[in-house]
Amino acid sequence: GAPNNIELYNRLKDPAEMVNLANDPDHSWVINQLDKRLSERIKEATTHPDGLSFTAPLSDDRGVSKVDQYY
Repeated sequence: GAPNNIELYNRLKDPAEMVNLANDPDHSWVINQLDKRLSERIKEATTHPDGLSFTAPLSDDRGVSKVDQYY
């Protein structure tokens, strides 16, 4: 289910974000559409491309450094 802390503002009419429209039934379609887009984006971001395998880092791997040595 959706979390209770959703916020939705009309920044054109309410630039100070004083009126949260998230629980207004007239704006439920916006919440539903944004929730659908977010779910699709999460699925896209977490799907492994075909033919790509995961290789775990070595235990002594210290990541990528932009300098020649670690401090």
